[in-house]
Amino acid sequence: MKLFHLDDAIDNAFVVLFRILFGLMMAVYMVSQVLNGWVNEIFVAPRHIFPAAGLEWLDGLMRGPHMTGYFLVMGLAAAAVCLGLGGKPAKVLLATLWTLVFISQKAAYNNHFYLMAMVAWALVFMRTNRARSLDNRLLGRADETTCPRWYRTLFQLLLLAVYSYAALNKLYPGWLAGEPFPGWFAPHFDHPVVGDLYRDPRFHRAIAHLGIAFDALIIPALMWRRTRAAGIVAMVIFHLFNAYTFHIGIFPPLSLALLLFFVSERIPRWMLDRATPLPHGKVKIGRQVAPLLYLFILVQAALPARHLLIKGDVLWTEEGHKLAWRMMLRHKGTQATVWVADRGAGTRTEISLERHLSRRQLLRLAGQPEMVWQLARYLAGEPEYRGKDIAVYASLRGTLNDRETRQIISPDVDLLSVPYLHHRHNAFLKVGPPL
Repeated sequence: MKLFHLDDAIDNAFVVLFRILFGLMMAVYMVSQVLNGWVNEIFVAPRHIFPAAGLEWLDGLMRGPHMTGYFLVMGLAAAAVCLGLGGKPAKVLLATLWTLVFISQKAAYNNHFYLMAMVAWALVFMRTNRARSLDNRLLGRADETTCPRWYRTLFQLLLLAVYSYAALNKLYPGWLAGEPFPGWFAPHFDHPVVGDLYRDPRFHRAIAHLGIAFDALIIPALMWRRTRAAGIVAMVIFHLFNAYTFHIGIFPPLSLALLLFFVSERIPRWMLDRATPLPHGKVKIGRQVAPLLYLFILVQAALPARHLLIKGDVLWTEEGHKLAWRMMLRHKGTQATVWVADRGAGTRTEISLERHLSRRQLLRLAGQPEMVWQLARYLAGEPEYRGKDIAVYASLRGTLNDRETRQIISPDVDLLSVPYLHHRHNAFLKVGPPL
């Protein structure tokens, strides 16, 4: 307990205000994803949604017209969290439903979905409904004004892991040379005001180096009182730039809301009820809190580094890429061909990928090569191949940061004959060029 003073009682306005903002953002996000067609594109229209390897049973559960209602239920759960209604069950429902969304598809995988799941589960274990909540009003409870320090510490450590690994993962020659940026900035090249800037290679290199510096320094800056104001300004500028340039949805406002875990206790308390927080003593917390927090630190330190134990470069093979805060690191292109060989008939037929994959899924193949491995198994289950002695081969070629095209998947390996390994190199993947 003494290392982080986890049982110190501190003003709880920051976590109550964050609960309100997080619930509101999630509710708006769920409804908007239904209205803008995203749910239909990702979960309704495709023939397959490609869950995490080993969880293919989710393909049937999480795909179909019912997903519109699923997202609306998630929106209601998020609204309940915002209003402080339903206590822990509402928070568990939101966290569970969103985690299933995160692990059940690959066409829209990104790190802020992972962050949203982590945040939702963290709130499950916090008494966020004991102030400014409908639960208190309905049950006639008085608002609590304190919480243990570990609420703040947990989120600070989580964001320290997010941004520290974001900085470390950028330390490769292609990033330092600004190679990914032309592909990312291309939609802005014709803009009458910023087009010239977004085309300039010097701007690409400057953004690359500033990105590393920001990620490495932002959390220490926010935690030190003397640099906190500058850190907040930098955080706002950074996320406004990302919101304009990359259109990455909920991540910028979520990141700015998380600033509540770094600011002085006075600010969220004043925002909540124009009052001044009072000094506090200690809060009784369970003995399991400290060990679980240390375990959390260990997992967040080790899991993003697991790619170092896997043969090949993660930028090419993607092995160890997920759950590792590897955010916006490379720009990839894809050329894919898949064949089904019928050993009994002695035929070899090229598959129409457009028949089996959505446009977004096709674009994701280079960054999600396990999708091809899963597609082979889906093909084996198709009525035309069921019960036949077949093999499935694929030629997946890709470009990394617009360099020359290289082979990603070996075209001479029957994908039905090999398993998918999560923590070891898969033999059907090429190690890739030096980066």
